[in-house]
Amino acid sequence: MEGVQNTLSIVNREQKEVFLTLYQKFVSVLQSQLQVIEASGESLESSRWWEIGLGWFLELGRRYSKEVTSFSNTLEAIVFSGDGDAAVDERITNIFKEICRMEIGRSVEMN
Repeated sequence: MEGVQNTLSIVNREQKEVFLTLYQKFVSVLQSQLQVIEASGESLESSRWWEIGLGWFLELGRRYSKEVTSFSNTLEAIVFSGDGDAAVDERITNIFKEICRMEIGRSVEMN
């Protein structure tokens, strides 16, 4: 039984690391592209790139909302808590918060 618990612990840690890396990369790319779009004078609403990138970010959150919610404190502390120049744009942070609320809403509805 101890071996199974150790294996489960390792799997959970690895899954958490994957989500952490994935969200760091996603946020980095979205932040970078957001700066490019704004520098070009294009509006976010008309940017096809932003629409698609944001769609994939939302899909990732929706598809794995249970896992994201269980790792949300770690994700928030490491990925979404930058200060000053390193601060994550509020539009991206708000989407992450929305994803977390979706899972909380689902678990309330199921009970």
